[in-house]
This record gives sequence, C-alpha cells and structure tokens, in this order.
Amino acid sequence: MVQTYRACDRGAPVSRYYFHIIDGSQLIPDDEGMELPSLEAAWDEANMSVADLERASIQSGTALGASGVEFTDEDGNLLGCVDLVVRRLA
Repeated sequence: MVQTYRACDRGAPVSRYYFHIIDGSQLIPDDEGMELPSLEAAWDEANMSVADLERASIQSGTALGASGVEFTDEDGNLLGCVDLVVRRLA
C-alpha cells in the first residue's frame, strides 16, 4: 500500500468581507458579508459581483444606478473598489 500526503486547509484562517454596492452617491451596505480564505478571493468576489451587475444592466437594457462595488473587512476598513463599466456596442 502506498500512502500519499497532501496539505489540508482544515483550520485555515478565514476572514469576513463585506461587498457594498456604490449607487451614485449612496452606498448600499452588505449586512451579511461572506467568509473567504484570502484577500485575493475577496477581489475575485468583488469582480464577480460587478460582472453580475453588468449582466443585469445589459439584460434589462437600462442603465443601472450602480457604479461599482467596494469591499471592506470585518472592521470596516476599505480594501478595494471595482468600477462598473457597461458599454453598448453598436
């Protein structure tokens, strides 16, 4: 019998990140947040959130008020912003 070993992520630290929608001058807060393993994963989630907003705008045929997503850590520290860009191709 051959044994193989691999690293396990059991017990790996996770942090809670909050993804707030920027709607003009108003911020629509994310009250629940999401537990993610890293800041890189939080960037990925922010980019996916913006892609979802872009898709919704294109499917509805109307411009959304949202202009992007910002994300914070559990202490409310701003970690990053991803801007929403929707372009209409003629």
